Amino acid sequence: MHNPYQSSRVLTADRGQLLLMLYDGALRFNGQAVDEIGRGQYLKALPYMRRVMAIVQELSAMLDHSRAPEICANLERLYQFVLDRIVAAQTDRSAKPLADVTRILGDLRQTWQEALEKANDKKPMERTG
Repeated sequence: MHNPYQSSRVLTADRGQLLLMLYDGALRFNGQAVDEIGRGQYLKALPYMRRVMAIVQELSAMLDHSRAPEICANLERLYQFVLDRIVAAQTDRSAKPLADVTRILGDLRQTWQEALEKANDKKPMERTG
């Protein structure tokens, strides 16, 4: 289903806002996968896990190693761990590995949110009038 408001938000978002939206989407889909597994609906959880994997792969692809190689290398390792935990959830048909996914992506999202807020606090205020 096409959501014009969401499309507009994505098209007008800056890089930091896009990162937050990606984390939000991954966390939402991961939560839906956990819910489906909890109901014994493993097959219904699979598309949600695939969506989380696609988002994490996109987050990894967005890393700019030329700007911050050490941070990017660390994030890349975290993203790979998240992907491995999703595969473990699929293999074991268990929501337990997805708790790690929630924790890691939630922490990363919070860190990005705080970084964006600090960056916005440092921007000079625009004068109007």
